[in-house]
Amino acid sequence: MKIKNFLAMVIALLLALPLGSCTPKQPAAAQEVSQEPSAEPSVEPSAEPSVEPSVEPSVEPSVEPSEDPSEDASVDPWADVTLEQSLGFGSFEKDLGDGKVAKGFYFKVDMNDPRLVFNAVLVKPFTTVGGVWQHYKDEGITPYAIINAGYFSSVSVSPVVHNNAVMTTGADSYGKYDGYYLARAAFGMMKDHTFQARWVYPCADDPYGYLYAFPSPLGNDDRTDTYLTSAPTTATEGAELWEPEEAIGAGPMLLYHGEDVTIDSYHREVHDVGHRAGYNRHPRSAIGADADGKVIMLVVDGRNAGGSAGATIPEMAVYMRELGAVDAINLDGGGSAGMVGPDGTYVDVPSERPKDDGTGSYRKVASVFMISDKDIRRAYSR
Repeated sequence: MKIKNFLAMVIALLLALPLGSCTPKQPAAAQEVSQEPSAEPSVEPSAEPSVEPSVEPSVEPSVEPSEDPSEDASVDPWADVTLEQSLGFGSFEKDLGDGKVAKGFYFKVDMNDPRLVFNAVLVKPFTTVGGVWQHYKDEGITPYAIINAGYFSSVSVSPVVHNNAVMTTGADSYGKYDGYYLARAAFGMMKDHTFQARWVYPCADDPYGYLYAFPSPLGNDDRTDTYLTSAPTTATEGAELWEPEEAIGAGPMLLYHGEDVTIDSYHREVHDVGHRAGYNRHPRSAIGADADGKVIMLVVDGRNAGGSAGATIPEMAVYMRELGAVDAINLDGGGSAGMVGPDGTYVDVPSERPKDDGTGSYRKVASVFMISDKDIRRAYSR
């Protein structure tokens, strides 16, 4: 009875306790469960944004551009390159035998230099190469190198393109020059600032007066007295609209895509009619470009000016190739051949020049190629 009474008393005491007092650790257990979701957002998500993005932008961009300055807009790749280096002036002397020499002067211009601009200039009214330099100098433009360019009589008989506009086609409305329909060599800078030497013709059936390029000098050949009987048109095989930004024609073609085409071009462009002495040594000028886009401007003195015998047109092709040209054309020569440097003086000795007794003068020209610090954006005219 005593045991039964004791058990009854214990049971009564247990039943009298509050229900919640037997589960004091339940809230703690619940707290441990609730901490797992709160721990993940506080560590993992916050760790990724705060570490990885802050490291990559702050380290990689700051290191790589310093290793490759060309990718850093703040680094000027031309800062350590002088204008003299980009202009690349030089000269040479060739032993021709019999005590004769040919003296050449050239600029090999790196047109990748943003400080240099390529201009084709129609000179109207005619003036000397030095006069062109002075004209632009007076206008606040700095000419670095100027070379005579196209053929002329009372007007330019070679095409001139400036600022993508044809200033002159170099022929009448029927496309004739000297009574022939001539596709002759021209040298120009295209819109992407690459350079081309092409055979061009002002097709009369183009109502806008554009120039067209052809894959050859077409059907003329003064060796066989074979000449075109009608003008090439836009429908002539191989005709291609030619739209340089800057260009001047002359001829003959000297080098075309690395190949020496001088002799064939000389006769097919009809330069030997009247025996114009392309195979005799005279003062000569030429322009071209190498495989890297450098523009090569060359003058070879002749007629004993400065002690130089001159060059034949085939020899000009050899000299241009030796200077690295892959495309090149011959320019007007003789008394017109001349080139002026940054200071406005002739770097060569033109055969037509002022004499010691005060007589004579430099020859006036109809067109020039000019390297300057600004794009003149207009023809040199009044």
